[in-house]
Amino acid sequence: MSPGSDSWAMPADEPFAARVRTVRAAPATVAESTIVATILGWIDVQPGVHGRKVHQTAVTGAGEPDLDICWHGRAVKIEVKRPGERPTPVQLRRLQCWQRAGALVGWVCSLEELQALIAHAGDPDWQADLTRPGTGDAG
Repeated sequence: MSPGSDSWAMPADEPFAARVRTVRAAPATVAESTIVATILGWIDVQPGVHGRKVHQTAVTGAGEPDLDICWHGRAVKIEVKRPGERPTPVQLRRLQCWQRAGALVGWVCSLEELQALIAHAGDPDWQADLTRPGTGDAG
């Protein structure tokens, strides 16, 4: 078969995408930076709230949470992970340090998990289960 023969020709009424794509790629997982951008976009429109991405430097040290948020006067420290990933032991230790100091902490894989976690910001005694994303609830 050569490109000039009729066996290579595709019907004119078939969509171009159907002619080009013969193998479907597995769905790509969302990038951590996309999750961070989505969360910060939501944070930016909340009244009385400020948040920023924390960039790893020699000053911040290893494992510092990705997001630094002040939610109506309460410190919130969030580690962001792609779905299916977990924080490293160093990141979990940093979250525990912030938790002992009174910050609301957790790790999330989505905006929805962050929103569920933030719902507890008014309760200074509530703590997330750091073995699971979001609030740690089974639910």
